Amino acid sequence: MKICEYIPTASFFVGGGEIYPLLQAKSLVKTGHNVTLVVLKTKVESEYFIKYQQDNPKLSIVKIESPIELSNSFAKRELSHKVAHELYFSLGRAFSFLCAKNNFDLVITHYGPGAVSCPSNIKQILFLHGVPSTIQSVNIAAVMAADKLVAVSKSVADGWKKMFKVKKEIDIIYNAVDIQDYYPINVKKNIDILYLGRLIEIKGVQHLIQAVKILKDAECKLKLTIAGKGPYENELKKMVKILRLENEVIFLGYVNESDKLELYNRAKICVFPSYAKEGVLTTMLEAASTATAIVTANCCGMIDFIDNGINGLLFEPQNAKEMAEKIMLLINDSDMAQNLGRNARKSVERSWNWEYHAKAVENIIKSM
Repeated sequence: MKICEYIPTASFFVGGGEIYPLLQAKSLVKTGHNVTLVVLKTKVESEYFIKYQQDNPKLSIVKIESPIELSNSFAKRELSHKVAHELYFSLGRAFSFLCAKNNFDLVITHYGPGAVSCPSNIKQILFLHGVPSTIQSVNIAAVMAADKLVAVSKSVADGWKKMFKVKKEIDIIYNAVDIQDYYPINVKKNIDILYLGRLIEIKGVQHLIQAVKILKDAECKLKLTIAGKGPYENELKKMVKILRLENEVIFLGYVNESDKLELYNRAKICVFPSYAKEGVLTTMLEAASTATAIVTANCCGMIDFIDNGINGLLFEPQNAKEMAEKIMLLINDSDMAQNLGRNARKSVERSWNWEYHAKAVENIIKSM
């Protein structure tokens, strides 16, 4: 089948919403489909995307131009929903023309503004990666335009049904991780607590910092390593200074994909305190695949993966005290931490890998 995977931000931005479509395109090529990946043409490409192109020579990649890119590079701007909408709308005409010219059998989109640009005579699957903060007409139009809606978690599906009164069936295909890229390695576990992800408010890192303060006050000397960048970074650094946690909190900044495997394996515990809008976190699955103990919030898509006490521990969202208690529990019981990590790896191997994901997508394609 001739499939188009449309994710323009993937050429310059590295996030779960970009990695997911890229690995999905890779998995569809492996199953024998003719896949064209469509991204933004930009002078500045991410290291991840540069390597991705080299590693996937069988994948056709088309880079389309935005008139805005010439005067104000998207790669040099902070990616927000407003900027993403601006990008998609600027590419709408070019993408529609590309679809008509190539006569694709199927288009897979991952963002509402992209879905409305697909010609109506071409079958389309819209993947829903999170729940929007507000009701916008473009997302209403996207739901109407798509032939099939697929959510990456139950909570995301329920969120769209409630917010947009969706009457169409929403299939659920969970996120996945490449178990060949993320696996346990024998390195010294010299990171007490690791957070890896984008630094935005809903990721809940501010509550994790509060948990570290609680632990410090209880004379539990643990260090938190924060890996990632984002618009909330300065606020988090101010918070660390106010709470006098400069010796307990380390900001690594952006981490290359090639360094993530070792970083996860060096961590005793990985904490993911997101409290709103999220699907199943890619970073959580990466950590799970390395058999690292996970502590995460009891909400969003995280509860679709974590079975509390079996392959991870859950705490109430935005509850720093309970988060600190869960962290302390694992620090004091290394056997429990190791057992949770092993079970998390088994969960990924069983049904959260890209081979399983590709079969699920294949079944939906056949049903269309």
